[in-house]
Amino acid sequence: MDRPAFIPPSPRVAGCMAGVVLALVLAAPAFAAVPLRYQGTHILTLGAMVDLGRAFTAETGIEMEVVGGSCDGALKGVRDATHTLGGLCCPASAKDLAGLPGRVIPIALDIKVVVVHPSNPIDSITLAQLRQVQGGEIRRWSELGGADQPIAVVYRNHCPQRGEPVLEQAVANRQYAVQGIQVFTSQDLVESVVRYRNGLGVVSRLFAGRANVKTIRVGGVAPTPAAVAAGRYPLTGPLSLVVAEPVGAETAAFLRFLKTTWARAILERHFIPLDLPRNLEGGE
Repeated sequence: MDRPAFIPPSPRVAGCMAGVVLALVLAAPAFAAVPLRYQGTHILTLGAMVDLGRAFTAETGIEMEVVGGSCDGALKGVRDATHTLGGLCCPASAKDLAGLPGRVIPIALDIKVVVVHPSNPIDSITLAQLRQVQGGEIRRWSELGGADQPIAVVYRNHCPQRGEPVLEQAVANRQYAVQGIQVFTSQDLVESVVRYRNGLGVVSRLFAGRANVKTIRVGGVAPTPAAVAAGRYPLTGPLSLVVAEPVGAETAAFLRFLKTTWARAILERHFIPLDLPRNLEGGE
């Protein structure tokens, strides 16, 4: 099962594939019998799950449905028994876990990056400055060594009901600038930063890589897996699977597949894989 030579498609292709998968799901008859169904955050879906699903099906012959969505949708799918797997980009809260017929397993870290317009001369920002910018205390680029222009803070206030690590670290008092531009998806965020020459936002490295934005350093440190491992780059968030229990045979097969070097190679394309627990399959 270990096949690191597998080369999954680029994020842009994966995004197209996710649309194809979704279109097929919508076109399928109601209650179509798919052995393994996943729904969850677009970060994990586009960054890994589409490719993991294809590779898993190629390896085992077990059909897997992969659909993008949200953290709330991932939890609801498992609660309602419509999906056997879900994907989260935020830590589950106590409320999320209460009565959940399953468990949450962190599988990777997502690197969050600070993005600006490609014409912006700024190359680095400190974490303290980032907090002040996003909170509205620093309002002009000249305060950071740039042009005397207002800063357009572009933000996506996702999962405000959860202890989102980057929200805690990079936004003063968890409150964005009142003059900020709120968007609803990560794709909207990077597109807005491209549109507004004075824009700044924080987004998953996956989406930054799909847009014509400039990624700047935090405290002089580039957002790389090596910098995260060394404890030098601070902006990361967990990516987790919600696994319905009891674990069925198809789900157990997928969890075993996650332990292979093939699966790890897919995760490593955009994320930092985490060590998985020995009892990943829950004893099945």
